[in-house]
Amino acid sequence: MKKIIKTFKSLAGFIVIGFVLGIVTAILDINPTQPLFILATLIIVFSYFGYSFWKSWIKPISLINQGKYDEAIQFFMKVEEKNKDTIGYRSQALVNIALCLNLKGEFEESLEKLNELKNEKMDKNLRVGFLTLYASNLTGLDRDYMLVKEYVDEAYNISKMPSILIGKAHVALTEGDMGEADRLIEESLRLLEQEKSQNVKWGFESTLVYMPDLNNMLLNHALGLYYYRINSTDKSKYFFIKVIEYPHDNYYVAYAKKLLLDLNGEAK
Repeated sequence: MKKIIKTFKSLAGFIVIGFVLGIVTAILDINPTQPLFILATLIIVFSYFGYSFWKSWIKPISLINQGKYDEAIQFFMKVEEKNKDTIGYRSQALVNIALCLNLKGEFEESLEKLNELKNEKMDKNLRVGFLTLYASNLTGLDRDYMLVKEYVDEAYNISKMPSILIGKAHVALTEGDMGEADRLIEESLRLLEQEKSQNVKWGFESTLVYMPDLNNMLLNHALGLYYYRINSTDKSKYFFIKVIEYPHDNYYVAYAKKLLLDLNGEAK
């Protein structure tokens, strides 16, 4: 029934556009086959559907960029509600809600949203986002290490993006494999440098593609935490300082500030 309603809504949009264009052509006595009229028609149609896309996705993403996570969640919840029968849209909306909750440090609530997707099919892009976010939540809750390892390993098998390499390094460190952990960190740093200098694209797009500052903050936090775990004070400080330069408050910024205070206290 919802699919039928959505179809009628789309048709209604076309009907309204057609009606308006019909009135315009009649009043102005325009030949509808003229190139300029066809171009204007295409612009109107694309604007109509472009606004719908902006309202559903770009608007809430801009709210995340501004650190307005609760407002973004409300937008994505509306998208999820409207697309309960459309797996792709619903899944993306739920992952984005889970991301916002994760940024707020509400890991349990974030897991609840992700658990709604556990039995759904996902493309590789969405699967990587699901796996890394799920592992991040479990890490934040300090529980179920074996599932963290399983999900990080699966994400690693799909993509060797720097963020996943860093996650894999944390797993190796937990298992006591310092050599492998260092190797993965060095490789991630090399790739990040390559990404900056050559504008490398990894073939995976997610919400974070549209939020480079947030993405960099999360990368710096993961690197700072790695060096904190191995007692490399100067390097951990370097990355945590980069984290707190992020202009919006969230769990990761607050945690970096806390660890920096600890590190500065130790230095004294």
